[in-house]
Amino acid sequence: QDVEPSSRNLDGHNRATDIDLTSADTTIVVDLSENVGPGTISGVVTSETTGNPIPGTEVVLLDGFTGAPIRTDTRLDQGYYEFAGVPVGLYKLSFMAPGHASEYYNDQAGIDQANIITIDQTTTDVTADAQLSDAGRLGVTVTTAGGDPLAGVIVRIWSLDLGTLAIADSTDSDGKVLFSQLPPGNYRVSTDPMDEYIGYDEDNSHAVVANARTNVTVQMLQGGRIAGQILDVLTGMPINSTYNIQLFRGNTPEAVDNTWSTDGNGNYIIEGVPAGTYKVRYEASDYIPSFADAPSERWEDGVVVTVGKGQTTVKDVSLWPDKGATIVGRVTLSTTGHGVGSVAVEVFEPASGNIRHATTTSADGSYRVGVDADTDYIVRYRPPGNTGFAPEWWNNQRSVLNANPVNLTEGEIFAADVELEPRTGEITGRVTASDTGEVLTGIYVGVFNKGSGELVNWTSSRDNGTYHLKGLQTGVDYLVLAQDIPHYYWSTPEYSGHWYNSQESKSTADAVRPTNASPVVTGVDFALGKAGIRGRVTDVLGRGIPGVEVTVASDRIDGIGNDTTIGEPWLIRHNVRTDGAGYFEVGSLMPGDYTVEAYSNDDFLVSTFYDGKTNVMDADRVHVGIDGYRQADITMIIGETLTGQVVEEGTTTGLADVMVTFHGETYKNVHTDATGRFTVTGLAPDDDYIIHLDAPVTGYASRFPSQWYD
Repeated sequence: QDVEPSSRNLDGHNRATDIDLTSADTTIVVDLSENVGPGTISGVVTSETTGNPIPGTEVVLLDGFTGAPIRTDTRLDQGYYEFAGVPVGLYKLSFMAPGHASEYYNDQAGIDQANIITIDQTTTDVTADAQLSDAGRLGVTVTTAGGDPLAGVIVRIWSLDLGTLAIADSTDSDGKVLFSQLPPGNYRVSTDPMDEYIGYDEDNSHAVVANARTNVTVQMLQGGRIAGQILDVLTGMPINSTYNIQLFRGNTPEAVDNTWSTDGNGNYIIEGVPAGTYKVRYEASDYIPSFADAPSERWEDGVVVTVGKGQTTVKDVSLWPDKGATIVGRVTLSTTGHGVGSVAVEVFEPASGNIRHATTTSADGSYRVGVDADTDYIVRYRPPGNTGFAPEWWNNQRSVLNANPVNLTEGEIFAADVELEPRTGEITGRVTASDTGEVLTGIYVGVFNKGSGELVNWTSSRDNGTYHLKGLQTGVDYLVLAQDIPHYYWSTPEYSGHWYNSQESKSTADAVRPTNASPVVTGVDFALGKAGIRGRVTDVLGRGIPGVEVTVASDRIDGIGNDTTIGEPWLIRHNVRTDGAGYFEVGSLMPGDYTVEAYSNDDFLVSTFYDGKTNVMDADRVHVGIDGYRQADITMIIGETLTGQVVEEGTTTGLADVMVTFHGETYKNVHTDATGRFTVTGLAPDDDYIIHLDAPVTGYASRFPSQWYD
């Protein structure tokens, strides 16, 4: 009764008045007149091929923040749809029709790229037409290694053209699933782990064409499962906030890509684990992150968990509370007061610029994050997607330079509410190839605050090469960067990037300023070239060396990588191998200075940088511009050889199987033979080494000899 329903305000359910239907003649009169909004969203859905209206189209009005469906219209007359009485707010639209590719407004393949439709007191009537293309079909069959069908497997279809997840569904009793409304293009197929079966995630590509079907068969190999319950060590109560359960391979501190979480009773299950040994790390809000059976964050302290094929390994764990401090609050819209879900709350350490703690707001905008006591922090609130709202810092500060620090005492609970204000500034443009002029799709475009250097927002170019950055403050200078970065670990970018107006670095980039008079800045275009480093690795006689690993690296490049938090530089590293004649090439490099290092498995060759140096600090850098390749040939240096013997102290008795490690510009280790003698090759000439002796025999101590070897 008089409680506003909203997908962003779930507590409305708790405040609503109960209706008693125990009596057969109960009548409830509901007056909706005051809840009707001022807006109307309407349009016509037609075929891109024929131009005719498409009957049977389903149009869904979605919440602009959460993507939750609000209303559906399937009563299209001549392709026309209409949503009347829409309240003030932000919205998106999805379109689905038989035989046609599903899409979001405005001609977007994914919900994250969908354009926002705004209804306010000045914008009440919005026309949003759609033209749907003919669809292709992709049929997937999932079986065991023996060919038996697997039912209930989640199959994911990834668009290789857009670099996004296109759609997901589960297999039927015959192990089959049909995706019938895919836009023509190239797709990759993967499956989630299920029960003891290992998820399929290999590199693959399948072409889908209009009005045709492509069939794919995927085999899932059998593995095992790890399951258990997470408890509070002091109370014995289950912990349902264990949101980051990581699996590590037992013989190396290398984490598996996926993470898992607990249910409401603290239970977890990790499915499709290949048979072998593992260690498990558990992380929960306000608890000390720990490995299984060890209240420690050290991988070395973790207990090995053995997984067998077709078996479930049970591992219950108790976590110790972290007695620090807590920040709580609620994120709302300044215009409506509605809570905003899915806002990233990021707690930074100002000195390093690194995120130390993070969480996400719930559907009603509330959040809770545990932090260390007696430590200075600044807190950023980052809305989801490319909306009309931009990140803000507590206490409603718009720049990291003005962010108010928070320092809490042990056990303190600090209330930090934030109101997100709409920002009308926008930047638009087009991304093309500098050599051909063709439009480029899927190029990341980011906008940075010139004053603070922080990344404010980013998006990617559409099918027609255009991009649209929203949520910018008028009267502020921004720097815009276009960059072709890989969407997945197996993909390779083709183009290099640069700052607006063909500038190589942030320090020289031209600023773009939306104003109150002209809030939308258009024509911020980019023409991307292909830049990189190529060369040949040879020996001292000029012969090409095949199979050499070449590393191109720079620690002074800024871009839109995952490590870019508040606009700081991030590490760029590329590894390739020389071909049969010793040649190599690394493309798609951002402008900047790079080191080029060649490393060979030949024990007699020393890792050598471009210009013949063996020390990264002394190595010459190769400068890469916004277009064109730079030549960096390397002649590998033949290393020196050193021999010696390890004996028992005070005697001449040689000790066998002692590991002798050389620490210097290069790193080498060998083991002594039965007489205690050793030979090490490939040492850098004119370099100093410290030698460490690691004794495997009980009764001998590992040590560093006092002398240095030149």
